Amino acid sequence: MELYIIRHAESENNARPQEERTEDPSLSALGYRQAEYLVNRIRHIRPTRIFVSPFLRTLETLAPYLRETGQSAEAWIDLHEQGGVQAGAGNADYEGRPGMKRSEIEGGFSGVRLGDKFDEEGWWKSRPWEDYESAQERAEKVTRRLHDEFGLTGERVVLISHGAFMRFLVGVILGTPGMGHDRIDWFANTSVTRFIITPTYTHLALMNCTRHLPEAWITGTDSRPFHTGEYVEEDGDRPRCAWTLKDPLLAAYHDDEYGFPLDRDDDFLERLVLEINQAGLSWLTVLKKRKAFREAFEGFDVDRVAAYGEGDRERLLGDDGIIRNRLKIDAAIHNARVFLEIRRSHGSFKAWLDVQSCVSLEEWVALFRKTFRFMGPEIVGEFLMSTGHLPIRHDPECFLAREGHRVG
Repeated sequence: MELYIIRHAESENNARPQEERTEDPSLSALGYRQAEYLVNRIRHIRPTRIFVSPFLRTLETLAPYLRETGQSAEAWIDLHEQGGVQAGAGNADYEGRPGMKRSEIEGGFSGVRLGDKFDEEGWWKSRPWEDYESAQERAEKVTRRLHDEFGLTGERVVLISHGAFMRFLVGVILGTPGMGHDRIDWFANTSVTRFIITPTYTHLALMNCTRHLPEAWITGTDSRPFHTGEYVEEDGDRPRCAWTLKDPLLAAYHDDEYGFPLDRDDDFLERLVLEINQAGLSWLTVLKKRKAFREAFEGFDVDRVAAYGEGDRERLLGDDGIIRNRLKIDAAIHNARVFLEIRRSHGSFKAWLDVQSCVSLEEWVALFRKTFRFMGPEIVGEFLMSTGHLPIRHDPECFLAREGHRVG
């Protein structure tokens, strides 16, 4: 089993002082954007089962993925935050609240399946505050179920949960003495933690990873040592293409992004800009600067980049975190404006790609040169392969080749 534990996006409570918090808040404005960026991260996991805590903020975090993919999830009460649904400013003042009713969850989140414990009295039923010992027992219960149901399978299981409870749960999975919340640090909003669990061992393959977010959007903890992937140890038993062996960043990109389809215009623009900037350089160099690119280009928001003027050009040329090439920067801005034209004519960049009749790479290159700036055979070919529109040339022994992942 591959187990992925993901913390919810930033909630309104996360952005408020303790005394102003509510018992079941929605996501903040930033949280909704984090959840949108999480969609492709979950898509690249290719989950076979998804479980979600029934708090509003966890349901809202998963909703964009379920909406875009049509996949379903199961609400699992035992994934709730430590303490339960409580009103009040602190432990001594907490008063239990009902939690969302069955009809409320069904009405707002049709892709989430509900068990018999969900009714019109609310899933928490105004129980008192859950103490740490009870949270520890619940984490042990969740871990037993995961082992019993999925430990002997090849399932890819995703849990959408909460920062405090994740500390208990990760501690139990790792066999940490005592309570995990005493020894495990806080998890960032929408961070991904990955385990590989077999009958004989448990391997922590990824910890508190937020590489899908721009640096400025990371909330909930100081996760800078983790989010770039620089300290990520992936599954060493899986053979990969030879080009991934130089650095964990290449392995992570290969496993989670290379050749997986994109949907959002912003993601397509990011990939096109990065491919343009690779010209004359290595892909590893570009990946190491990716977080700086995301900050400099404001998350590659198509509307914002398309509106860049001379002041933004000078700002980008002065940013030593990115590749400061005037032609490449001009191409990024120009191509964002072309994306807007395509959106007006076809609805989205993906829709425009899907209606093209190109068969050969030469035809694609001719089309892209006519439409965009700074295009060449290598840039166009890698862009189309990396976004799932041309077959990938995986090494024959690569695990993705064996799985038939768009092999050319």
